[in-house]
Amino acid sequence: MAKRKSRPKARKSVPRPTPDKRLQKRLTSIEKELRNIERTQKQTQRDIAKEMKEDMSLGKTMKTVASAVAESKELSEYLQPYVGPIYNITTNDIVQMVIGAIIGVGVQLAFVDALFFAQRMSNANAAAMLVFGILLGFLIIYYSGIRKVHLNTWAGFVPTRLVAVYIISLAITWLYLIFLGAVVPETPIDLVYRYMVVVSLPAVVLAALFDLIS
Repeated sequence: MAKRKSRPKARKSVPRPTPDKRLQKRLTSIEKELRNIERTQKQTQRDIAKEMKEDMSLGKTMKTVASAVAESKELSEYLQPYVGPIYNITTNDIVQMVIGAIIGVGVQLAFVDALFFAQRMSNANAAAMLVFGILLGFLIIYYSGIRKVHLNTWAGFVPTRLVAVYIISLAITWLYLIFLGAVVPETPIDLVYRYMVVVSLPAVVLAALFDLIS
């Protein structure tokens, strides 16, 4: 018998997507893209809002700094007469020196019996104490660093502010000694000299300090 020819097997047909399904997939893809775009827009808006907030904060900070600088400038201008360099001796300086000298003499007479020591010291010791007082006053006025003081001189070498401090201190000391009855017409000159040197030392120190800090 003749063999029958086998028929080729029919291929299974793959169903093609219908137009409705293709459209649905396309719509789904578009929705995803829109959601991504929306998320990106929201993130961008948040970033912009954050940057604007930082800019506003920076602006406030700059305004605060500018205000502080302006206030500092005003304060500096206000304090300039009190903390700036000292040039000339004014009436206010004289008053301050007088007050400082009075306080110094009062402190000296209240806590130390200066007259007792002055009666027992020699004229040489008094001279050394006088030099020490002048040197101490010079260092306080010009090198203490409390305020910058220009070294104005008289006759080319005598510091005028130091001379003013010392003269005022000696004058206040003289008045105190007269008021207290320590100096009378019968008092020996050398004893008056020792009284003046001993009692005027704290007066000079406080007069110089009060002149600088006030």
